[in-house]
Amino acid sequence: MKRAYRCSLTFLALLCMIKVCELCSSVKASRATKFVAEGSRLQLSCEVLHCGLPGWTGGWVFQELDRAGFTSLTPSKRIEMSNYTSTANGTHLFLRIHNLNQTDAGAYKCLIYWPDSVTSSGHVTYVNVTAGA
Repeated sequence: MKRAYRCSLTFLALLCMIKVCELCSSVKASRATKFVAEGSRLQLSCEVLHCGLPGWTGGWVFQELDRAGFTSLTPSKRIEMSNYTSTANGTHLFLRIHNLNQTDAGAYKCLIYWPDSVTSSGHVTYVNVTAGA
C-alpha cells in the first residue's frame, strides 16, 4: 500500500510541475473588436506569464486594413508603450495611442520573443476608428 501511495504522490507532483510549466512562457490577451472615436485615445494590454524567466522581450505589432502582415510599432509622440510587473511570474504590456485617426484602424496584438527564438502572441484586437464628435 505504501508503494502505491508513493507512486500516486510522485505522479501528482509531476502533474503539477507540467501544469506550472504549461502556464509559463505564455501570453494572456482577449480577442476583441473596439470602436473608438477619431481624436480619442486607445488603450490595449496583454499579460505575459514568464514565471520569472529572464531573457524575454515584448512589444506591439499592427496590421493595416486590407494589408497582409504585421509591422512592429515604435514609440512616438502619439504612441506610448509601457509595462508593469504585476507579480514575480507576470508582466502586463500596455499600448496607448493618443489622438486616434483613420490610419490607426486595423489589427493589434502583443508579440513576445522568448529565448531560443520562440515567439508567442496575444489574441488580435480589431480597432475601428469612427468619426469624431
